[in-house]
Amino acid sequence: MTNLTEKQSQVYDLYVQGLSTRKIADKLNIAKSTVGDHLKKARKKVEMAESPGLIEGLNNSGIDIGIFQHGWVKGENGSWFVKPSDFGQLDQTTMEEIIQGAFETSVPRVSPTTRQTQYVEQDLLTKYVLADLHMGMYAWAKESGEDYDINIAENTLMASMDRLIQSTPNSATALLLNLGDTFHANDRSGMTPASGNILDMDTRFVKIAVTVIRVLRYTLETLAEKHEKVVYAAVPGNHDPDQSMWLTLALIEAYRDDPRIEIVWNPSAWVSYRHGKNLFVAHHGDKVNFQRLVLAMAENYSIDWGETYWRFLDTGHVHHQREQEIGGVLCRSYRTISAKDEYHTKNAYVSKRSITAQTYHVDQGEILVNNVHLFNGMPA
Repeated sequence: MTNLTEKQSQVYDLYVQGLSTRKIADKLNIAKSTVGDHLKKARKKVEMAESPGLIEGLNNSGIDIGIFQHGWVKGENGSWFVKPSDFGQLDQTTMEEIIQGAFETSVPRVSPTTRQTQYVEQDLLTKYVLADLHMGMYAWAKESGEDYDINIAENTLMASMDRLIQSTPNSATALLLNLGDTFHANDRSGMTPASGNILDMDTRFVKIAVTVIRVLRYTLETLAEKHEKVVYAAVPGNHDPDQSMWLTLALIEAYRDDPRIEIVWNPSAWVSYRHGKNLFVAHHGDKVNFQRLVLAMAENYSIDWGETYWRFLDTGHVHHQREQEIGGVLCRSYRTISAKDEYHTKNAYVSKRSITAQTYHVDQGEILVNNVHLFNGMPA
């Protein structure tokens, strides 16, 4: 179906098994550049052939899939811009075609969720905090005390959220607050964007991204089974300043047709949310202390500050639990459910692992705190 040559088929089979270009070259006794050429052609044929809508569009256009280069292809199932060759080498005309056609492309959306809880308390909001998940981080038990990879991270988050959601009241509103560093790395380079520190990564970046979307969808839709309204709000971390943006945009498109799930679009380092007399403000917390954050909070949210009585500032970044009241603002940093990598172990960073939810009354402020603690890597 894909019309691969024998050599293209050999290269592609080894590639999907996870071998690097260099290892494929060594195994097949060919030059690394030759591997790259075969792989590019093979991926082009395979990826096109695996898209029924694209095949339909090409056939309707009378275009040979083997020679197709780039352009917008339209069919009954949607529209696609296709550029099989190196994206980094796009010419100006191609870039203009992408920009012009981007708004015609639809994103698959989730059908509206169904609430299973019969009774909810309208005056209550429960805030579920995701802090420093570091999805994609790799740890080896002999080096850092505990094994950790993308599969362990997914299972840990889902089990922890299940336990946490079961423990909270039937609040009308759930706020899923993501404090950043959802991804361990900002891109496939596997380094921190600002300092260039090399990170311990588990697998291909696209697999990490797919897993993150899957676990967030699971969390949002599980919350929607219990709560009448679910709100997702996030701030970027120092590990994932760019990835947090596309992640939010993807969730906006996915849940655009679900009136009970609200995704807050937030291109800022800050995010806020109001619930009656309660003001929630979040910042990742890197390179700044509580005192400076509270001063900036009062300035940035002066109207909300004046109209509320209970004020809360939430941060992540430090991976340990800390609480301090400053100027009437209750400031918190949170533990993570992620294991420690080699860097944190070597530099003697020590903290327990847990995930937290707090419940707030519209007038009376915080009335309940629920914690799920991890013991031997799983919810205790």
